[in-house]
Amino acid sequence: MPNTIIYYDETGKIIMTESGNYLKPVGAVSYLETTIPDGYIPTSVGENGEVVTEALPKSAEQQRLDALEQQMDALIGAETEA
Repeated sequence: MPNTIIYYDETGKIIMTESGNYLKPVGAVSYLETTIPDGYIPTSVGENGEVVTEALPKSAEQQRLDALEQQMDALIGAETEA
C-alpha cells in the first residue's frame, strides 16, 4: 500500500491528499488565490509571490488538428491569390 500525504488546515479540515510520489513540504505551507489562464498550468510561485505558469503541452491529436488547419489556410490562401 503506497504512502499518502494529507494537507489540512488548523481546524483539521482536509484540503488535499496525494498518494504515491509526492513532495513533502518544508517549513510552513502557504497559499494564495489567483486566476490561471485556460491552457496553462502553474509550475511554481516566485519569491515575489507571482505564480509562474507554462502552456499545457498539446496532445498528438491537437497537433494533427493544428497541422490540418495550417494546410487548409494555405490552400485557401492559394485559391484566393489565383
